[in-house]
Amino acid sequence: GLKLIDDTPTAFLAHTGHPHFIFIDTEIKVINKLYEKNVVCPTFKMASGCAGCYAKGTAVYRENEAVLEALITKELERVDCCTGFIIFHSICGGTGSGVGSELTKFLKSSFPTLFVINVVIIPFSTGENPIQSYNYIHTLSHLQINSDMIIYVDNLEISNICHKSSKKFGMDALNNQIIQDLRILFDKVHSIPNRFTFSEFLKSLSPLPSTKFVCMTSRFWHDQSANIDSCLRFVKEKTRYGKDKSISGVVMTTSSKIPDFDKYYSRFSKAFNFVEWNPFPDEYWFVKHNKNQGINVAVNSSAIRNSLDDVSQVAKVKFDVSAYLHCYEKYGIGKNDFIAAFEGIKSIQNDYYYMCK
Repeated sequence: GLKLIDDTPTAFLAHTGHPHFIFIDTEIKVINKLYEKNVVCPTFKMASGCAGCYAKGTAVYRENEAVLEALITKELERVDCCTGFIIFHSICGGTGSGVGSELTKFLKSSFPTLFVINVVIIPFSTGENPIQSYNYIHTLSHLQINSDMIIYVDNLEISNICHKSSKKFGMDALNNQIIQDLRILFDKVHSIPNRFTFSEFLKSLSPLPSTKFVCMTSRFWHDQSANIDSCLRFVKEKTRYGKDKSISGVVMTTSSKIPDFDKYYSRFSKAFNFVEWNPFPDEYWFVKHNKNQGINVAVNSSAIRNSLDDVSQVAKVKFDVSAYLHCYEKYGIGKNDFIAAFEGIKSIQNDYYYMCK
């Protein structure tokens, strides 16, 4: 059905106006930049970096877990009613992959009744970190066990959108696009009448515990018809123009006055190419009191299988010749752990195959 979403104070802000947010990094210079910008939130500095290695990230977390977990508990005590956690992290480097995985495991085991959503940044296929494929498979195989939903943000896709929509391209453009895509989570979907937003979001996009990978996009150009057409192309690309299936999808627009909305509804339903077994696969939300015309789309589709296959193949080639394994073995992660990670990735692919065939 269609829902109207109001602009009310976000659940992520305390009554003081400060965010319920903890910033964690192993690079002191990153934390110092926050202080320079007068960002008010609890911060935690650990070792001087994790060397871009998942294994070292897990080791650094274990060395500091008592202090870090005490900081999280203290922040929770400031919240009147905590319903869950959202973790933002990359899976290319050591901090995002290693510390992020361990933190997710701690939150889920310590607070099993609260949701845990991970927003993970997928690196470019080459050029960032020679062991990023290893970090990728270890992180996602662990998140599959401990996370309730994995929202994946692909750097390559974001950069392509930025190239098309802006003449100025750089880290600011990438980050702004990602923030805009995530508005469906934070800026507008916090006050669905009579329902809690994230429960609704999880129910709509992750109806099964084994298929929980969601991707998002948004368009806030001047013409709403152009916004919709561009998002339709995105959805079609995510289903490879009908070759892949979608389990579920959510569309959020900033205006209920869209000409021929029934026509767009039909086009989105066709583009999503939903599985037959889900009787209520899509949700359409409207936002009130927004000056900018735009549209946000979120989809859970079997397209993740292709990304998993590409990266796991790169990792397998390196693993078969024992490349870089010494970087992991010295922190206690051996070949059996790698085999378990490969099996975890294969299990995700199989789950999507059987649910979307």
